[in-house]
This record gives sequence, C-alpha cells and structure tokens, in this order.
Amino acid sequence: MRLRIVQIADRGIPFKERLHMQVLADANLSYYMVLASSYITPQSVSVKPKSSFWFPAVNAKAGDNIILYTGSGLQKTEPAIGYSNHFFYWGLGQTVWKGVGECAILLELGNWQTSPYG
Repeated sequence: MRLRIVQIADRGIPFKERLHMQVLADANLSYYMVLASSYITPQSVSVKPKSSFWFPAVNAKAGDNIILYTGSGLQKTEPAIGYSNHFFYWGLGQTVWKGVGECAILLELGNWQTSPYG
C-alpha cells in the first residue's frame, strides 16, 4: 500500500475531526477509499461501514500528507518544502469517529467496474 494512516485527530469535534495519512510512494489517490467503521473485537472490524469517501484523481508524491476532514470545505493542495499537504473534505453533517472503538479503514483499489448507465 502506498499510503498509511497516521492518526485520527480531534475525534468527535465538529469541523476539526480529520484523518491524517502519509504518502509512502507516489500514488494517484483515485485508487484509495476510506471507510468509517468500528471494531467488533480488537482484531476485527464491522463489515457494515457507516460512510465511505473515495478520493478524486489527485497525484501525490512520497512524503506528502493527506488530510481528510469529516466536515465541509474546499479541496486544496498547499506546497511545502519537500512535500505537499493535500486537504479533502467529506462533507458529512456530523463526526464519525467519536469513540475509541470507531476506526478508519483505508482501502487500496486495484480496479473497479460500474453497472451500465440507465
């Protein structure tokens, strides 16, 4: 996997709650999705996620930070010395990681297919 989860910051705080990820190797973010879920046991998570966020086609470089806020905002990239910070906004009306048992699942998508239009 070319991304890794660093932390969930400001759990349960509206407009501040966010998932921080780091890019380990150059990647197009359209191959990544985050699920908001919860632990059933310390070793297993629920198969019924509460919500999902599929990243748009943005190229990220090794060392970049990906910040996904659960609230609303405008997607942007801020260059820094040697890396960039990419900000994304889920647009949810409430926070999703209020408790310790709630988790983020990062998925790397190899390919996908849609049903026919109509």
